[in-house]
Amino acid sequence: MASESIVLGPGAVGMAGRVGPTAWAVLTALALDADTTGGAPIARASVRSLAVELGLNKDTVARALIRLRDARLVVAMTGRFEPSSYRLTIPAGVISFVVDTPHRRDGRPRYSSAPPAVQLALLEAD
Repeated sequence: MASESIVLGPGAVGMAGRVGPTAWAVLTALALDADTTGGAPIARASVRSLAVELGLNKDTVARALIRLRDARLVVAMTGRFEPSSYRLTIPAGVISFVVDTPHRRDGRPRYSSAPPAVQLALLEAD
């Protein structure tokens, strides 16, 4: 079973500085929820749902989406009376979408089937 991760590229910090921390948080939320099966990543989220998820005011999120649109990182794809969706046009040097596979190219498992070791330490109170 393959999963997908987002990977920050060398241009991530510069882009975060250009769009600001709020817009960067909105972009990150969109990227984490994006569906990439049809080619370009598409995120389905409303301003209100993003505001609730991020703990922000809806007007703040709307302004952040305008900044992302002006920076050409998202394109609104909604029509009237349709659920909100955004096509992400993020350069690969900023954020890229990578499919994680459980096997290496040589067919060996990438991850051990055994659970990772966990160490528990208990400290006595004075």
